[in-house]
Amino acid sequence: MDARVAGRPCRVDERPAPRSVRAEPQALAQAVEEAARIVRKTAAQDA
Repeated sequence: MDARVAGRPCRVDERPAPRSVRAEPQALAQAVEEAARIVRKTAAQDA
């Protein structure tokens, strides 16, 4: 699957989530929030 991050194409890994992530949606939510922070920080540096 292709997605756009900061206006640039990027590849998105479509492998199934590991069992530990499926078992702990709160941990997944925290990981997603952390990833979003990193993306925003990187995009701000590139701007």
